[in-house]
Amino acid sequence: MDNVNPTVLIKHKLYDQFFDEPHERKIADITMNLKNETVNPVIITGDFIIVSGQQVVNVAIKAGIENVPVVVKNFDSEDSMMRYMLKCGISKGTYDCMNPIKYARCIAELERIDGVRQGSYGKTTKFEIGRGVPTRRQTDLAKELGVEARMLRRYKSLLKLEPEAQQAVASGKIGTTIAWDFLVKQSPERQRKVAEIALKKEKALTKQQTIAICLK
Repeated sequence: MDNVNPTVLIKHKLYDQFFDEPHERKIADITMNLKNETVNPVIITGDFIIVSGQQVVNVAIKAGIENVPVVVKNFDSEDSMMRYMLKCGISKGTYDCMNPIKYARCIAELERIDGVRQGSYGKTTKFEIGRGVPTRRQTDLAKELGVEARMLRRYKSLLKLEPEAQQAVASGKIGTTIAWDFLVKQSPERQRKVAEIALKKEKALTKQQTIAICLK
């Protein structure tokens, strides 16, 4: 393990697509750990690309901390590096504090990398097994992440929403439960209509308000 100046480290080109900046409480925790030298090392490639620990680097730079611990890790492909980054970025219970749309993107990308079969809840048929198709299933990924498979399916369904509706969900103006239980089943026009109204409000729409808007 070495120490380097955080300003020389490079953010992964797809990081912002999957993760947000840390919230205030986490910033305080990271800052304290940095000052106490108890923070987990930042994982980087030989080219100084950050694979895990981007939030630590962000906080260190803002706090004027000149050195952060790093460990160099080699990856045999872009997908293996991406999988490591996503897996480190999400863990059991993470969906309670992450941007729900970005959490859904993480799940979808992990399933792509793992070759999880889409449809039928990721189950592999006997025909596929006979042809030697990998048997990685959604339930396997869910177990690895410490969540129920149905939760992964619910979050992935949010990616079917119109972009405006996704924005409203990501900003907390439409709740995730309302979104995957009701809004995702509505027409694109109704989704956009609800999102337009939700984004103008200070508080999140209730289920009753969402239904009422759709029925107008």
